[in-house]
Amino acid sequence: MQPFYLRALSLLALFGLATACAPTYQLGLKPAKSTNLWAEGREQAQAVADSVEVRLSFVCYEPTRVVFEAEYLNPTRRSLVVDPAAFQYEANRLPAPASNPKAKCPKPLPGTEVTAAVAAASASLPLPPLPPQPVAAFDPEPEITALRAKAATEADKAARFDWLGLALSAASLATDVASIGKRETVAQYQTRSALRSCLS
Repeated sequence: MQPFYLRALSLLALFGLATACAPTYQLGLKPAKSTNLWAEGREQAQAVADSVEVRLSFVCYEPTRVVFEAEYLNPTRRSLVVDPAAFQYEANRLPAPASNPKAKCPKPLPGTEVTAAVAAASASLPLPPLPPQPVAAFDPEPEITALRAKAATEADKAARFDWLGLALSAASLATDVASIGKRETVAQYQTRSALRSCLS
């Protein structure tokens, strides 16, 4: 009979191998209609209104939001005010392919682009519901203001004169000058070395 810890270790190893084979998916969004416009490898959606062109592309997703990059082209001489909080997007997805419930769902090969329905079916998960209404954008100005305030605080900290550093430098210099032409004890040498290491 095997000891308990060997059985537990072998079960953990088996569990680790089983989960390593599970597919992982990376979310991607693309325009409903292909535009053949690209920015840094991302396809852009395009809209034109009142002679102003807007191009939008998916950048990444975060735990609580989806990040897009917007480009604006204003060929007119009129000024343009863009309110980021006025944006919204409406999610939709390709319908799930008809499948036989008794048939085993094949696992897509790594790197293969699949729809959300295929990804959910291959992981034996239900497809999560889409938002029932368009998702409004958040106003980035409070976040930008907070980042600017934090950067200003850090710059102020960096610009302050370091009195402690000056005092340690003076003490180190004084011990160096005092040690010229004298035999140091081990304790004095260690003290001087400790002062130098505080300054580095």
